[in-house]
Amino acid sequence: MEKITKPSGQSKTSKSSATSTKPQSRKSSKTVTFTASSERGYHTYNLDSDCPRKFFYRYLRLLRPKFSAPALPFGSAFHEGKAEYYRTWKAKQALEKAEHYIIEHRSEYRDEDVYYMQRERVVVLLSRWIQHVGADDRRRFDFIGIELSLDYPVPKLKKYRQTCRIDALARERSGEKRVLILETKTSGRSAQLTMDGVVLGDQISMYCYMASKYLGEPVNWALPDVAYWNTGSFNPANISFHRPSGLIYRSKEDIIDFEEGLRQHMVELAQRKKAYESGVPLSITFRRNTTYCVSYGHTCEYAHLCRKGFSDVGQPELIKVTRSKDGFIDETDVTI
Repeated sequence: MEKITKPSGQSKTSKSSATSTKPQSRKSSKTVTFTASSERGYHTYNLDSDCPRKFFYRYLRLLRPKFSAPALPFGSAFHEGKAEYYRTWKAKQALEKAEHYIIEHRSEYRDEDVYYMQRERVVVLLSRWIQHVGADDRRRFDFIGIELSLDYPVPKLKKYRQTCRIDALARERSGEKRVLILETKTSGRSAQLTMDGVVLGDQISMYCYMASKYLGEPVNWALPDVAYWNTGSFNPANISFHRPSGLIYRSKEDIIDFEEGLRQHMVELAQRKKAYESGVPLSITFRRNTTYCVSYGHTCEYAHLCRKGFSDVGQPELIKVTRSKDGFIDETDVTI
């Protein structure tokens, strides 16, 4: 993996650089409505593969932590700002967009200090990304789609659909003029492991599959990058950006492998849901995978539900959410 740059120096960003908004009440216990499109993405299927029991609590019981893990709104804010830069090529506007996202999602933070810290960090990290990655993308690519939301049926299934939102779809201005998936990951732990996850995982396969359907031509290449800033560091000198030395390639066989695996997964998931509703116990239909009881630096938010006798002290408050009518998990007709 090639390290693009490691900028030095400190930059302070005022907390008032974006328009303030009135935060939502943190005491509210209202249910949250989410659309089916948020349920049909790559990470949803991955969660069922990682731990079916966690999938059960999250997508069948519809229980969600009241507060988000800080990395989630931070990553979303970074991508909002990045998209704004790609659309306008205006750095100041992009930075304000990113910070404003954090402000709008203040109610998702349990810790006020983390909220204010992330308002500063997202602006600093994005500004460096624009200088060292975004400006180069502006020179190299013509953009086809930015934060491109796609929604297509799962092949050979009557009702199931797959959704994704691609960071950017762009065509090279020189050379072979290939269409590429541009994908950024933010990381505070390990740039190398984050990049390995992109290269080895199937998210790029899914993006290539969906983008090919969207354009009506093969899309087999991706150029990911990792924006890294150690979570425990406040010094911007520790920021670095990474891209692989070459493009990531997904062959036709890779994409077919993903497509067939997705279809089989959906068939099995529907069968397990139906079996559970018929009285088959969770131990069979949505088993535990205890490898993930403690992962990514924290204890699973459903541990006190999953393991009797485990103390709920320190566990996140869970709230019930509601689902729109067309959620994929409600569809059980999987005739092939």
